[in-house]
Amino acid sequence: MSSAVPTEYPRTAATTGGGTITNESFVGSGSGSRMGARRVGAFAAIALGLSNLGATIYGIVVGVPIVNNIDPGRDLAKVTANTLLMSGQGTLRALAGLSLILLALALAEWLQAAAPFALRVGTAAAVISGALLIMGNVGTLGIYDELAQINSKDHPAAVAAFAALAVVVSLIHGAAYVMLGVFVLISAVVAARSRVISRPLFYVGVVFGITLIGAHVTGITPLSSSRDFLTPSFVLGIVMGPLLIVWPIWLGVELLRSRPTSVAALGATTTAPA
Repeated sequence: MSSAVPTEYPRTAATTGGGTITNESFVGSGSGSRMGARRVGAFAAIALGLSNLGATIYGIVVGVPIVNNIDPGRDLAKVTANTLLMSGQGTLRALAGLSLILLALALAEWLQAAAPFALRVGTAAAVISGALLIMGNVGTLGIYDELAQINSKDHPAAVAAFAALAVVVSLIHGAAYVMLGVFVLISAVVAARSRVISRPLFYVGVVFGITLIGAHVTGITPLSSSRDFLTPSFVLGIVMGPLLIVWPIWLGVELLRSRPTSVAALGATTTAPA
C-alpha cells in the first residue's frame, strides 16, 4: 500500500482562467518528465536568443553590405558572387526556427495541465513559425545557386526571379514572426499565471508579442529615405529587434534558475511509499 504524503513541496494551487489546478492534477507521477521538459525548454530558449543574436550580427556585418533590398540588379550580382557568405545568416535563422520548435514543445509538456487549449494553439503557432523559418532560410540558400546559373545565361530573367524571391521570402518571414508573436503572447500569459516566470518577464513578453505581430502586419519597409524612420513598422521594429534576443535568453535563464522545489508554484506534489 502506498499513500500520498507531502514532501518538501507544500500543497499549493495554481489559478487559471478555467479554475484552480491542485497538486495532483498538475504533475502527479510525471514530475520527472516535466523537470526534463523545463531544462530542454531553458536550453532551447537560450539557443533561440543566441541564434537571433548571431544572425543579427552576421546580417549587419555581412548581409547589409551585400543586399540592400532597393536595387535587385545590384543585389543579385553581389549575392551570386557571395553565396557562401550569404549562407551564414540563413543557417543561423534556421537554427533559431529549430530552437523555437523545441522550446514550444517543452513548454507544452511542462504546462499542458495549466491551459491545454491555449497551449495547443500556442504550440501550433510556434511549430508553424519555426517550420517557416527553417524552410524559408534553407530553401533560399539552394535558390541562390540556381539564380547564379540563370544570371550567367539571362540576366534580366535572373533579376526578375530575384525580385520575386525577395517578395516571397518577405512574406514567409512576416508570417513566421506573426506566428511567433502569437506563441510569445500565449506562453507568457500561461507561464505567468502558472507562476513559472516573473512578472517583469511577463510584461516584456506581452510587449514583444505585440511588436512582433504589429511590425510584420504593418510591413517592415527598407529605410530608403528619412521618412521611413517615422513609420509605425520602423518604431515597432526598433522595440522588437532587441527583444528577439533578450526575451528568449531571459526566459531560458529563469527556467534554469528555477530549482525543482519551484514545482510547488505549479501546484506539484510527489508521492512516497508508506
